[in-house]
Amino acid sequence: MIWKCPNCNEPLQQDNRQLKCSNNHSFDIAKQGYTNLLLDNQKKSKNPGDNDEMLEARQRFLQAGFYDPLIKAIQPYIKPNHTIIDLGCGEGYYLRQLLTQEPDAKGYGIDIAKTGVKKAAQQSKALQPYIAYAVGSTYRAPVIDHSCDVAISIFAPFDEQDVQRILKDEGLLIRVGPATKHHQEIKEKLYQNAEEFKPAAIPEGFQITHQEELLYEIELSGKALTEDLIPMTPFHWQGSQEAKAALAALSSQKITVHFQVDVLSAVPKSV
Repeated sequence: MIWKCPNCNEPLQQDNRQLKCSNNHSFDIAKQGYTNLLLDNQKKSKNPGDNDEMLEARQRFLQAGFYDPLIKAIQPYIKPNHTIIDLGCGEGYYLRQLLTQEPDAKGYGIDIAKTGVKKAAQQSKALQPYIAYAVGSTYRAPVIDHSCDVAISIFAPFDEQDVQRILKDEGLLIRVGPATKHHQEIKEKLYQNAEEFKPAAIPEGFQITHQEELLYEIELSGKALTEDLIPMTPFHWQGSQEAKAALAALSSQKITVHFQVDVLSAVPKSV
């Protein structure tokens, strides 16, 4: 187990239906199989993170397989006996798929959205005890130092120094974000001046091991666009309602998917 106590940073151990540290801080394991390790002072709202509508839309969209080429791009970096942490795991689709392909690895998912973690745990029963989830911050992850072989961040924020802390010396950070033409057709319909995405900078303290772009098209009905794809993206809060209604009325629309996949390793510290 890689979880540590968010109060005192001591390792957590399972004791029946609780996780406990040596200082007797305890955290209940919910019936779905996840643990809430997010302290009240780490919350900016009562229910932080993605809401139910966004999570359910993402679940429908991902389970349809539209982003499965991304899983194929990440899979070669997941090896037997690896410990994987999915930072901002949402409802756990990517982590489940990766561990299904490499059942000898162990996976941990963390997200600030309790509803998402609950859904992830519910859908991962068949993979237990090789997969575990916790509600927690990706900026101060309740994870033991140098305990992970691979950290994954797919469209999720993280703190680069904290990721360096949790990775083993030979560990990798796999960061996925939008490349220049990602969802370009939606942007052109929602905005008067649609700008291309700009590649994210390499996080401080990391160096490039491998970079690649995934570029392909998917075809969606207008209903799938407005009920599944848009609600799981920042487009949910942007663009006019008239433009979204026009999208919903489409019988079909080809959408460009363009991912930037960065495989990064920590820069060795000088002695």
